[in-house]
Amino acid sequence: MRAMRSYLALAFSLFFVNAAYAYLPLPPAMVALDSPAGQAMFLQSTARASYWPLAAHYETQENQAFCGIATLVMVLNSTGITAPQPPGFVPYSFFTQDDIFPPNGTTIFSADWIEHHGLTLDQLGQIASHAGLSVQLVHATADGLAQFRAQAGKALATSGTYVIVNFRREALGEAGYGHISPLAAYDEKTDSFLIMDVARYKYPPAWVSAKDMYAALDTPDPGNGNETRGYLIVAAPKQ
Repeated sequence: MRAMRSYLALAFSLFFVNAAYAYLPLPPAMVALDSPAGQAMFLQSTARASYWPLAAHYETQENQAFCGIATLVMVLNSTGITAPQPPGFVPYSFFTQDDIFPPNGTTIFSADWIEHHGLTLDQLGQIASHAGLSVQLVHATADGLAQFRAQAGKALATSGTYVIVNFRREALGEAGYGHISPLAAYDEKTDSFLIMDVARYKYPPAWVSAKDMYAALDTPDPGNGNETRGYLIVAAPKQ
C-alpha cells in the first residue's frame, strides 16, 4: 500500500507542478485523473508508457490557437529528438512553443498565421514530419472505432510512440470547438483513454471512453474542407 501511494504521488506530482488553475467542470461522463476513480483507472491500466515522458514535459498552450503546437512540443521533448538551444538557456537544448519555429518565423506555417487560424490535423502532421518525427495520420471514419482502439492502445503501451488526437470539444460535452491534445494512457478494463489537455487553464487531465473519444474525432472540420478530424501516431525515427 505504501508503495502504491508513492507511485501515485510521483505520477500526479508531475502534472500538478505549477498547475494552480481554476478548471471548468468536466462533463459527467469524463473522469478526472486526480479523482479516486481516475487514480484507480491509472493504476490498473497497462498501456501507459506515454504518460511518464509526457507528464515530465507537460505544456500549457501559449494562446488559444496553439493547442497543436503545445502538443507537438510535449511530444518532441518526450522523444528526445535533437532540439534547439533556446535563447537565454544555452548550452541546454529543448523545444519551446517559440523556438519550434526557425529564425525566419515559419516552419511550413508561421507562428502568426497559426495564432490566427489554428491548425488542422493534416497541417499538424506536416509540421511534425518536418520536425523529424515519423507520422501516421488517420482521419476518422464511421466504422473506425475498433481500429482506433487497437492502434492507439498499442502505441500508448510502446515506449517512444505517442498519440495526438484532433477532436471537437462539444462532442464530449466540453466548452469550445476543435482542439488538439495528446493521449497518455489506455485502460482496457473501462475502455477509456487519458487525455492530457494542453488547455490546462480549462480542463484537467481526464479519462474519456473510447466510444466518446472516437465520436469526437469523427466530426467534420470546416477549416479542413469538412474532412473528419482524427489522430496522429508519431515517434522519433529509428536510427
